[in-house]
Amino acid sequence: MYETYTLTNFIDAVQALLDDDATLYSDAVVTHAIRRALARINQVCPMYDDTTLTTESGVLEYTLDDFEGKAIHVLAVTLTSDEDDADPESEPFYFYRINGTTPALRLRVDYGAHDDYLTVRYSEPHTIDSLDNGASTSLPDWLAEILLTGAAGYAVQQRAGSRIEANNLDGDTPADLLNLAQVLLANFEAALSPFGREKPPAAAVQQSGWQLDDWTTV
Repeated sequence: MYETYTLTNFIDAVQALLDDDATLYSDAVVTHAIRRALARINQVCPMYDDTTLTTESGVLEYTLDDFEGKAIHVLAVTLTSDEDDADPESEPFYFYRINGTTPALRLRVDYGAHDDYLTVRYSEPHTIDSLDNGASTSLPDWLAEILLTGAAGYAVQQRAGSRIEANNLDGDTPADLLNLAQVLLANFEAALSPFGREKPPAAAVQQSGWQLDDWTTV
């Protein structure tokens, strides 16, 4: 269901969760809250995927042109003799971006003569259609439900802060809002906590790169 949602749909859902019609929680406030919740989700539960490159003789640097401008993070690079090899070897790599946009890898060894395959395992942030140029919504339903809880918590937290700064005479109101925000955000973090404790999928075990003595990205 949520994969068809745009930012506007998510805003409406958060406002409904807070029993509001944009009177107390404006679209701008909720948008900011959704952005914060999505950023937190992407810290602990991004999307994982992989792509395969064929090694080339004499080549140490490989560009990932299909991911130009995308905020991917390479987790591991493995070498196999064929695409179905069940026993890949982890390879050290250096990950950088050309001109700040095109992801690229530099390996230590030229494997081209062997005509092998490099499997590049990476993570990529989730997106929401129309939020910060997001072209589509990638959140599965269960994760979208978690996001709504977090966004509601951040929206209430922001409103509580603004009421305090305004020196509201009703002292209980900011406190009540802060308590509600605390409950919502605690539930949000509890829902995310299993992912924070888990490592990436087996194929994405972290493979550290190495520090080049004299390397400047271009």
